[in-house]
Amino acid sequence: MKVYLVGGAVRDKLMGLPVKECDWVVVGATPKKMIAQGYKQVGKDFPVFLHPKTKEEYALARTEKKTGHGYDGFTIHADPSVTLEQDLLRRDLTINAIAEDAEGKLIDYFGGEKDINNRVLRHVSCAFEEDPLRLIRLCRFQARFPAFSIHPETIELCKKMVESGEIDYLTPERVWLEWQKVFRTGSPGLFIKVLNHMQAWAVLMPMFTQVNEDIKRIEQAARSIQDDRLMATLGWYLTSETLQDALKALRLPKDILSLSRLVRDIYAYKQETQLVLTADQLVDVFYRWDIFRRLSRFKDAFMIIQSIVDLDPKALEITEVAEQVVKIKLHESEMSGLSGKEIATALYQKRLQGCREALKK
Repeated sequence: MKVYLVGGAVRDKLMGLPVKECDWVVVGATPKKMIAQGYKQVGKDFPVFLHPKTKEEYALARTEKKTGHGYDGFTIHADPSVTLEQDLLRRDLTINAIAEDAEGKLIDYFGGEKDINNRVLRHVSCAFEEDPLRLIRLCRFQARFPAFSIHPETIELCKKMVESGEIDYLTPERVWLEWQKVFRTGSPGLFIKVLNHMQAWAVLMPMFTQVNEDIKRIEQAARSIQDDRLMATLGWYLTSETLQDALKALRLPKDILSLSRLVRDIYAYKQETQLVLTADQLVDVFYRWDIFRRLSRFKDAFMIIQSIVDLDPKALEITEVAEQVVKIKLHESEMSGLSGKEIATALYQKRLQGCREALKK
């Protein structure tokens, strides 16, 4: 039984980057032997185990055989006879297919270290095209390492994957996980550019047709925002209804879906009014944007727009007014003897007065 450090940890060490997590491959072991040594198996059918102390992942060396479509269309074979080279051969890129033994010696069958030095993203084998998720991961690595270039043969494999329809079998949930990693790279616009170059953008995001506009906005916002909220920079050119349908098809989390809709609504309102509003207009849009229940979401939406669009100085006061107005409540004495509808009207009037006072300051 031999244990090797593999994948991103080895790659990042060679590139002088901080290692965030370590993955290990175990050659010559069985599940029974791993469990006997205190490892905890993750799932029933997948040969991955958690170390009893570090909780890091230790995977039995394995091979994969294509049996269906998509990310899950594989049969996994793992037993003590599978070699380290066979395990590394199934990986996506050469820079991710380098191993390190217990003495710190590199095992690099496919020229990964050379590709790191030459700044090249290259597939390990033609099996790359069997898993459509690898196309998305490749584009993500391009966004993470913008100084690298993608090998021409790898680009051709990606285009072939799109043409064959294999990419159609990707699930929106799995793609969203890649988006989340892309947002943290600081270069999400490059991710979109490469997807578009691979002809995959139109498949994954069919309603988002103004690619250059999406790239421009997400790049601007990424200067100050590097998390899931960046998804709300896409599709501002769509109608509210179309954007909602497009985002639902992507099966995004509800908070991102609602944030995206709000950003689109505020931006459209900005186009009409420049967000320079009277107190009456302001209190009405505060209700429309649900700031009295979801102030933080409104502030996020406004920050996204502000990171992309130059706003009138008076428009920038909106968040300050919102923070003041949401604190306004009715005292019990003010609600005494009133019906529910009358209470709502009284609260509205009090909030309207609060907007008027805030705008005078």
